[in-house]
Amino acid sequence: GVTVEDIKLELRNMYRSLAEDDTPMVRRGAGKNLGRYAEAVAKLPYGKKGGNSGPVAKEFVIPGGKDESIIKKSVSQDSKNKVLEDVVPIYQVLASDEQDSVRLLAISNSGSIGCALGLDGNLTNKVVLPIIKAHSADLSWRVRNHLAKDFAVVAQSQGFHENSFKADLTVVFDSFA
Repeated sequence: GVTVEDIKLELRNMYRSLAEDDTPMVRRGAGKNLGRYAEAVAKLPYGKKGGNSGPVAKEFVIPGGKDESIIKKSVSQDSKNKVLEDVVPIYQVLASDEQDSVRLLAISNSGSIGCALGLDGNLTNKVVLPIIKAHSADLSWRVRNHLAKDFAVVAQSQGFHENSFKADLTVVFDSFA
């Protein structure tokens, strides 16, 4: 019979096909919900205020505090692997889309990608930081503006606040200046 894992795999494949659709409006829809999707794949609790609130990344308040330990405890290595296999390729495709309206939605969800990777500075340094750097110099002012608006959320959810990653946090900030 069909297992829950089979259904989850089918849903992840459907989301991937929506993110790669020929129609920009469909890709925008996928980009808009990328954060929620990433956090669902990582099995993060959806917002502190229940089902009507936003992704965890948008509510992540104090690096090093209670939120950080909840996120780190919630994301297993298996979940990180699923995010790396299923979500990160979609994130990369949407972040490199020809339409700036798609790219800006992808970059706005970089915080959720960091949370879905368990605030693991090593992973986000390889996966998310190059995209943040590239988009801080994007030709579209709209993409740069969206990154600027969400920069605090993006920066704090990359796991760079630990002592070993202070230089990386500076690189992120300097790349946007």
